Amino acid sequence: MKGLRRLIAVAAFAALPVEAGAAAGIDAWELISPAHFDWRERPHRRAIAEDLLVRLNLLADVIPPLSPQQEAQVANEMAELQRMDPDADTRRRSRLYMSRRYQHFRLLELLEDTRRNLQCVIAAARVSEEMRCWSLASVNFGDEAKLDLALSMLRSARLIPKDGAMPVKAQDPSVWYGEYGRGILKHILTPYLAEQAIKSERLESDRR
Repeated sequence: MKGLRRLIAVAAFAALPVEAGAAAGIDAWELISPAHFDWRERPHRRAIAEDLLVRLNLLADVIPPLSPQQEAQVANEMAELQRMDPDADTRRRSRLYMSRRYQHFRLLELLEDTRRNLQCVIAAARVSEEMRCWSLASVNFGDEAKLDLALSMLRSARLIPKDGAMPVKAQDPSVWYGEYGRGILKHILTPYLAEQAIKSERLESDRR
């Protein structure tokens, strides 16, 4: 079923008009179906990070904050479980993990961490620092199970709008976020690491 949703979402997304931007229309879709993206171009990478941040913010803006009481409950339960023997009371651990307030907490944490990673990409002064931030963003975008579970719980509780009521760029996050994560790995991190390996081999060869 999830595979069918992905195919439908891909077809719908591909039909959307490409908006002109600062880097020749480069946006997050280039991570999935690259047409103009050149990973060596800093403006291209920055344009993708900025578009991902827009999409992330659209989703984050509809997630309500936890109340101070809810935050305190989650913090207390997590602290208590950490003090317990790892083999003790697995049902209690499961109840916490599957509680709505805990999944809500994890979702807010995931979104905020990913936003920091993208802001780091945009602000990075050195390519090595930028790539470190891309790697962290890739891991977070690839955490589809965490995202899907939390969003399903919040939608069931009517705490956030249904997916179809969201702006187009914020729809189907459980489909697209994983694709973004894999795209970052395939189209940015892998070629960067390959180039670094070649440079390292040349330096080593020159020393001989």
